[in-house]
Amino acid sequence: MTTQYSSKQKHDYQDRAWSLPWSEMENMKNLLSERDTQVVLQTLSDELGVPQKELTPEANLTSDFSADSLTLITITMALEDRLGISIPDERSEKVQTIGDLFEMLAELLQERPSRNVQ
Repeated sequence: MTTQYSSKQKHDYQDRAWSLPWSEMENMKNLLSERDTQVVLQTLSDELGVPQKELTPEANLTSDFSADSLTLITITMALEDRLGISIPDERSEKVQTIGDLFEMLAELLQERPSRNVQ
């Protein structure tokens, strides 16, 4: 788990988080199934050490939560395992915000072969 972010960063971020329109939060959550959304939010909360309510679309993983490269790799590996997908390095390296992460995961999950067996 990464080091907790500074109290100033936390205060500044919380002020911004509550100013986001509710529709942006719902749009982010609607990109994935309810189950996948909960998996992602729980994984991020656990790895970043922050409450889920602070995980807004505009939240930057490195500047808002002080996630270092090891934390980002840990998050990626956990999501791959929990969602049953492979996340290419070139795609994960482009993720900066929580919204970016949800968009990338939505694309990868759509590409995933169906698990329905007849």
